Amino acid sequence: MTPDYAIDDVGYKGRTFNRMINNGARSQYTSRADDKLAWKGLPQIKIPSFFTSSTDWPHGLVDKAQRRGPLFKSAVDGKTWDADMHGAEMIGRWLFLKPKETASQAVSLAAE
Repeated sequence: MTPDYAIDDVGYKGRTFNRMINNGARSQYTSRADDKLAWKGLPQIKIPSFFTSSTDWPHGLVDKAQRRGPLFKSAVDGKTWDADMHGAEMIGRWLFLKPKETASQAVSLAAE
């Protein structure tokens, strides 16, 4: 079984991704990453990066006021984390936190 590799969804221009690719080589970087994963036969998952640095994943609260500069402070319990590490953890947990389809949605999709 091959592991899945999560990458940033290039359809959204996030400031973290733009900071990393600040010389305008965005498409070159993404095409090289896509080619390398395809060459190695590894699947890729595109993840939207919006709200990653402003969402408190343990409590599900989305609030831009929680991130102030390099720190993320939870509005619910007051815990403080490094904001970039918190955003990276949010992206890492995205597959487990994304909304699941309900049974009624699955039945309606199967009926179509």
